[in-house]
Amino acid sequence: MTKRALFWTATFCLLVGAFGVAGCSDSNSGEKPDGGMNGGCDITATDTMSLEQAFADVKSNQTICIEPGTYTPSRQLGVASATGVTVMGTDPDREKVVLDFDGVSGKGIFITANDFTLKNVWIKNTSDNGVEAKNQKSHFDNIKVSWDRGPDTMNGRYGIYPTHCSETIVENSEVTDASDAGLYVGQCTKAIIRNNKVHTNVAGIEVENSVDADVYGNEVFDNAGGILALLESGLDLTKNENVLFRDNNVHDNNHVNFAHAGSTVSNVPSGTGIMVLGSNKVEIRGNTVKNNNTAGVLVVGANVFGLLDILTGSAPPPQTDIDPFSRNVYIHGNTWMDNGTSPDFLIKQLAAPNTTTADVLWGGILPYAPNADSDIGYGDLLTGAYADSSRFDPNDDQMFCLGDPASGSRTYMDLRIPCLNPQDILPTAPPPVTPVGIDCTTRIVTTPEPARTCATPPTVPEQTFDQSNG
Repeated sequence: MTKRALFWTATFCLLVGAFGVAGCSDSNSGEKPDGGMNGGCDITATDTMSLEQAFADVKSNQTICIEPGTYTPSRQLGVASATGVTVMGTDPDREKVVLDFDGVSGKGIFITANDFTLKNVWIKNTSDNGVEAKNQKSHFDNIKVSWDRGPDTMNGRYGIYPTHCSETIVENSEVTDASDAGLYVGQCTKAIIRNNKVHTNVAGIEVENSVDADVYGNEVFDNAGGILALLESGLDLTKNENVLFRDNNVHDNNHVNFAHAGSTVSNVPSGTGIMVLGSNKVEIRGNTVKNNNTAGVLVVGANVFGLLDILTGSAPPPQTDIDPFSRNVYIHGNTWMDNGTSPDFLIKQLAAPNTTTADVLWGGILPYAPNADSDIGYGDLLTGAYADSSRFDPNDDQMFCLGDPASGSRTYMDLRIPCLNPQDILPTAPPPVTPVGIDCTTRIVTTPEPARTCATPPTVPEQTFDQSNG
C-alpha cells in the first residue's frame, strides 16, 4: 500500500471511529502476538484424532489449542523441528483438558524443537516421562502431571523433564507420583522453576548437572526428598553449580522412597527436606524448612551413595570425570522447625549415638589434596587411606558454611563419615580405620555458629530471563 493510500485509509478510519461506527480494521486483526489466528489458535483439537493430527501438522510459530475434554492418544506426541510452537488448553482450569496416556509406551509429549510452550493441560498415566524437552527456550506453565495408581515404582520416572536445555521455565504447575523426580532440570544452562506444587514423588524438584538454576516460590511436600541439587558421573555436563534455592516452603517430606532399585534417588533418605550432593556454589536462603524427619538440609559428596556398595563388596568405579565434593554451599536466612526428629536408617546410623539429627547435616568429608590420587573415595575409609591426612586438603573453609545465628530451633550436625564404623551398618563389613586429625567425639554443634563460616560467602545470582512465546 502506498503512503498516500495509508494516509487516506487512516483518515477515514478516524472519521468512522468518531461517529462510533465499527468495521474499520487491519486485514490481519485476527492475528495474536503468538502468531495464531481465530483468537490465537491456528489449529484446534476437539477429539483425540484431531489432537494427534495437530501435532503432526503444526508448523513454526503456530498455536495448537485443545478444547476441554479427555483425550486418549494412541502414541507419544511430539514436535521435532517446528520452532516457536505453543500447545495450550483453552480453559485455564488445567484439569478440564486431560491427556491420558494410559497404555501408551514411551513419553507423553517429547519436544526437540526450540521455543516451545505448553500450558493449561493435565497429563496422566504415562509409562515414561510425562513431558520431556531437549531444546532451547522451553516454557511449561500451569501443567499437571499425575498417575491414577498413586505413588508407584511402575509410574514414569519424571513428570516435567527439560534436559540438555537452556533458558527453561517451569511455573505454576503440579506434579505428583513420579517414581524419580516430579520436576527435573538436567544438563541445562539457565533454568527457572517457580511457583509450583510438587508432592508425593520420590524427589520433588531436582537440579542435576546444570548451571545457573533458580528455584523459588515452590511448595514441596510429602516426597521422600524435597529439593535436590545433584551431580552425577558419566554425563555430558560434568558440573552442577550456581544453584539457588530461595523462598520455598519445604515441609513434611517423609514419604517412603519408591524409586527404581539402583537409581541415584533410590538412595535419598526418606525425610530429607533439601539435599546437596557433589554440587558447587549452592545458596539456600529464605526457605521455610519444617517437619522433615531426617534433616532439613543434607550436604554430602557425590559418591556418598556408593558407601553401602563398598560395604557389601560391590564398589562402583572411581568417579574421575567429576569433582565429587560439595563446595561453596551457603545456607542462611531460612526458617527451621522440627527437622531430624526421626531419621532414616542410614542417617541414623551415621549420627549414632544420637537418636535424632538436626536441621542441617554435613557429611564431613574433606576434599582431595592437590597431589592426591584422583580416585580417592569412600572406599578409602575401609582400606586405611583416609588415615593418611597428607592426601586430603585441610583448607575446607569454602566447603560449607552457615550464615544464621544459632538458635534453639536450628542445629547443625557434622556426620563425620570418616568416623563411621561400617560394622554398625553391616556386621560383616571390614573393621573401621582411625582417621588422622579428625575429632570423632563431638558431632552435633549448636553454638557458636561461626564454626561454619565462609571467608567469602558464595552468593548465587537470581535468574531474570523470561519467555515471550505463548
